[in-house]
Amino acid sequence: MWLWSTNRRFSACLPVSDPIRLYRVGSGGGATQVQHQLSRGDALGIQVECVTSRGTRLRLLDPLFRLCHEEGIPGQGPGGFVFEFSEQAQPGRYRVLLEHGEVLAVREFELLAGEQYSDRLSLHQSVRLGGGQVNGLELYLSLPPAMALHQRLRDLEPTHPTPRVTDLVGNEWLRLGPVDLREPLTFGYDARLQMCGFSVDRAALVDPPVRDEVVYRRYLEPEQGIESDHPEIRQLAESLAGETVAEQSEAAYHEVKRRISYKLQRAEYGALAGLRRGEGDCTEISALYAALLRARGIPARVAIGMYAGSRDLHAVVELYHRGLWIPVDITNHAQPFYGLPADFVILLRANWMSTRAVEKQLSYSYRASTPDALEVTESLLLRGEARRKVCVASENGEKSSVVRQVRFTSQTMGVSIEQGRRHPLRGALYLFWDDRSPHINWIAPVSLPPGRPTEVDLPEDRLVPFPGPSGGVRIGFVDTHDNMQVEAPY
Repeated sequence: MWLWSTNRRFSACLPVSDPIRLYRVGSGGGATQVQHQLSRGDALGIQVECVTSRGTRLRLLDPLFRLCHEEGIPGQGPGGFVFEFSEQAQPGRYRVLLEHGEVLAVREFELLAGEQYSDRLSLHQSVRLGGGQVNGLELYLSLPPAMALHQRLRDLEPTHPTPRVTDLVGNEWLRLGPVDLREPLTFGYDARLQMCGFSVDRAALVDPPVRDEVVYRRYLEPEQGIESDHPEIRQLAESLAGETVAEQSEAAYHEVKRRISYKLQRAEYGALAGLRRGEGDCTEISALYAALLRARGIPARVAIGMYAGSRDLHAVVELYHRGLWIPVDITNHAQPFYGLPADFVILLRANWMSTRAVEKQLSYSYRASTPDALEVTESLLLRGEARRKVCVASENGEKSSVVRQVRFTSQTMGVSIEQGRRHPLRGALYLFWDDRSPHINWIAPVSLPPGRPTEVDLPEDRLVPFPGPSGGVRIGFVDTHDNMQVEAPY
């Protein structure tokens, strides 16, 4: 539950059961409960389902914290009101506050300017018996990971009621088994994803890096397929010009494009093979880019995903800078573009070239009487269902439920941020121009201690608007696992 203020501070005493209920009211008077989103033209019904004392009020605030409607609640019972959103209503995150001297409860929802860009992902694996008996079959199938700035998994319909397992990076898999296979098995899921395109300005990569020992230790090391310590790759990396992360990443980008011509490969060969052969597909191109970045001291990793309307997997790179993982699709862009469009879904942030079985989009193990006892086929389809992109900033309730309160208080040249969990929270603070595809121009790593606000100075030269759609400079925070995001206007 997020509590925000730019010019006042909220305190909260939340009951065990949230007393605020939100409904979409139809023209005929019928109502359906609202979980997260409404659209312009909808009528919102707000109902308080608890006994309140006299003087309790219900307030609806727009994304800029302006009061839309306020009404008193009867002293001895439920109450509420209906509010109709016009076609010109401000899109973004709205808040319903139940107050009696202090904030007793908060409900939030998104008002969409039109249809949200969403993707329907269908991913199924067919497992069939070959020439023998299969016992102890275990299957792991990756789910799209939470990426605060880019994607959210909203609805999941698996073919089997299976547990979800995760790793330290935030990857998630559906796990099936162990089972003894007696007949063909189809294991998979259909999912709806909430998507938002975003980009990072080159100016954000000019600022000096800030070392995070955990990230640097993990993502500067060589790996299978990302041979950043090989003499040929190190020699090439040392020949690249540039001092800042922006200059070095651009030099590496253009060198990879010059060295490797695109050609679809039969297997995953990786960075060194692509460099030596002078050809490769998205795997070799991305792996060499990641290897060169690591050799230059810039943490980088590979990820795999797919574009809407495609059935093919596609590799991209993520580089780490000042607390934020920044994706780059080097294969499909002639010039460096930092960010992702709204129609690309990341399925896995791991090195699938590695022999470590779990670091795959699909992995499985089994016992069999013959080597050809199992046949596995794959069916992938990502379908974009709405083409009007609307950026929706939201938090993942499951992963960030321990963070009870985050507050921004805008000052002349600074921001105060406070988190309400019991342990320190690491992440990145960023400034961006608020249009439908956020453009970030400043990043700062922060570590938020529990129980007290952290003051961060903001750079004056980054507070000027970018060219393009108006909307104002906004401040965002994303945690180090990239699964929780909060924003506020500045």
